[in-house]
Amino acid sequence: MEAKLYDLIWKRTLASQMAPAKLKITTYIFTTNHDDFWTVK
Repeated sequence: MEAKLYDLIWKRTLASQMAPAKLKITTYIFTTNHDDFWTVK
């Protein structure tokens, strides 16, 4: 149990020193003649 706690503390310490992730999100919306639509991310 104690090892899991120290592992969590270690991972959060490392994560706090890292640069934020840069993500690119693109959304496509497809429509048809029947008023149906699909969204793809």
